[in-house]
Amino acid sequence: MAEALASGGDLQVLSPPFPVPPIPIAHHWLKRREADPDIGWLLALSRNLFKTAQPQDHR
Repeated sequence: MAEALASGGDLQVLSPPFPVPPIPIAHHWLKRREADPDIGWLLALSRNLFKTAQPQDHR
């Protein structure tokens, strides 16, 4: 995610000076909105974004 954001400008991605554990990603919504196309779009977008994300060492 940092790589994607940094590519749009004059930014450098660095590793933090301490270990960072994986951060779980979760979605929550009301059951009555399950068929909402906006919810489906958001889920597809986030799945696509995070399914290929791999931790990288930027040192």
